[in-house]
Amino acid sequence: MTTASNPAPRPPEILARTARSLRDFLKQESAGGIVLMAAAAIAVLWANSPLSPAYFAMLDTQVAAMALGLGDSISYDNLVQRVLKRQIDKSSQFTDWTRRPLSQKQLVYALGDVTHLRDAYLKMRDELEQLGRLGWVREEMADLEDPAKYDTDPAKAWQRLKLRKPKKDYAAIVVAVAAWRETMAQELDKPRRRILKDDAIQEIASQKPRSEGDFGQLRAVPNGFIRSKFGNGLLEAAIDAIDNPDKYAPELGPRVQNAQIPAGAPELLKVLLKHVSEENDVVPRLIANAADIDRIARGETGDEIAAMSGWRYDMFGKRAQALLNGKLAVSFEGGQVRLFDV
Repeated sequence: MTTASNPAPRPPEILARTARSLRDFLKQESAGGIVLMAAAAIAVLWANSPLSPAYFAMLDTQVAAMALGLGDSISYDNLVQRVLKRQIDKSSQFTDWTRRPLSQKQLVYALGDVTHLRDAYLKMRDELEQLGRLGWVREEMADLEDPAKYDTDPAKAWQRLKLRKPKKDYAAIVVAVAAWRETMAQELDKPRRRILKDDAIQEIASQKPRSEGDFGQLRAVPNGFIRSKFGNGLLEAAIDAIDNPDKYAPELGPRVQNAQIPAGAPELLKVLLKHVSEENDVVPRLIANAADIDRIARGETGDEIAAMSGWRYDMFGKRAQALLNGKLAVSFEGGQVRLFDV
């Protein structure tokens, strides 16, 4: 007696089964975490493979938008609208994303983060290449790709703060409290400022509180914080630094006295910056930031100032020097800024 063997599944049946299996998987609460872990594993393998240059060749669309004059910190939906002339349906943005299964509208909304971003990237990259500005964005990406930028070692957390006093006892407390805050932020997975604000660290270092009562007198530390379940750790860190400054204090070199900024110089440079940014259709912050403006106003010209090197120098830095040295003048004609050589 012979029996007929079951026919092999046809391609449409295989696709249908796969789709059902995928749909059932996505209905599970753990699906999101599993997908995230898989994506992280793939990223690690990719970053350490011969294809790693492609992985690290990131392009931040907000930086690219700044180089194209589309605005500073442009939102995703505005970017899609301006670059692709598409309107994103945001009606699903504030729906309940914890419920399963997700609705079709939610799935379309979520997919839009990938599909629109891909198309926007391709178009913006082409425009940057045509304008000769892709290198500008690559420079910014090199900074974002630097592992040191994301070093979250608590012992180095104080480097994110400005030491207002060149004193060992003050610096020791800043180092100890900043390390405590960084540790808590990582353990609780919360932003640093939600744990303790920068101003509070500076005030603790200045006032040197040793008790709950002392902390209660500080304006920048939330009232009652020192009596919370996390307060004891903060108190211990502060007292240990007060009693053992050599244990925490970093090496402090001689304090450099910055030259005084000539009155009106930063404002004049900002007028020039606005004119240059409009003339070249580039967001001002990509050319020079406030710190650059102040340093240039003091007469500093070092390459460590971003606005005084590379394309930024050619576009702005050279003119800024000429303006401060009296070789370039500014006038206003018909509501427009005019530059002319002196």
